[in-house]
Amino acid sequence: MATEIRNEKSGLGGIYFVLGAVVVALGLVLWFVMAPTADGPGVPTGDANSTSVTIESQTTAPAPADSAPASDGGTSAQGSASGGTAN
Repeated sequence: MATEIRNEKSGLGGIYFVLGAVVVALGLVLWFVMAPTADGPGVPTGDANSTSVTIESQTTAPAPADSAPASDGGTSAQGSASGGTAN
C-alpha cells in the first residue's frame, strides 16, 4: 500500500506581498518626512524671530463706573415697547 502525501501551499503569498509593500511605502514616507533639512535635523523651517508682540499702555483714564451715558434731553424718536412714541 502506497501512502499519498500532498504538499499544499497555504496561499498566503499575496498577503505577504501586500504587507511588504505597505512596510516599504511607510518607510519611504517616514524617510521623506524625517529627512534632515539644510538647517539640520529637527529645525523648524519657519523663521523663529518673525513673531513680535507690541504692548501699548493706556494713556487716558477710563470713565468712572458710576457715570451715566449722556442723554439727549428726551427728544429721542424711539418708540416704547407698546408702540407709542415718547412725549
